[in-house]
Amino acid sequence: MVAQVLPQIPEGVWDTLTQAVKDGRDAAKFTIRYGLDTTYSLGRAITLKVALRHHSWLHSTGFSGDAQSSLMDVPFDGSHLFGEKADSVLERFKDSRAKARSLGLSAPARQQSVFCPFRWIRKGCDTTPATTQPPSSGFTTSRERMWSWYRQTQRV
Repeated sequence: MVAQVLPQIPEGVWDTLTQAVKDGRDAAKFTIRYGLDTTYSLGRAITLKVALRHHSWLHSTGFSGDAQSSLMDVPFDGSHLFGEKADSVLERFKDSRAKARSLGLSAPARQQSVFCPFRWIRKGCDTTPATTQPPSSGFTTSRERMWSWYRQTQRV
């Protein structure tokens, strides 16, 4: 089909036609590269989501750090949060914990520390009372500025 059309193209149009073909080829390459980059980014986002689910689930279980790190090495099979091997290990662990509790052998629950970035401002967040001023270092820090702002708002 192209061989039938080529003799009918005038001489002055060849440069324009060649440039149009090159532009079309560049646009196709760009589209393919865009699709590949999008697929790569999507794959990384899904991997990050799975890793975050692993971490958040493990953090909420209250397992020791060693148990959490060993469970993180168990492969993910896609249908569950962890593979079947990990699920069976977790079920056995839960059963043994329940037996220990029923026999009165369980350890006390691990206490999570409360995240409190401004414990000198918030009341009841930590053992430090809210009226305690932050230590002064001789120059004004952002913490000291925050403390002075807090005192001014409490006067009103």
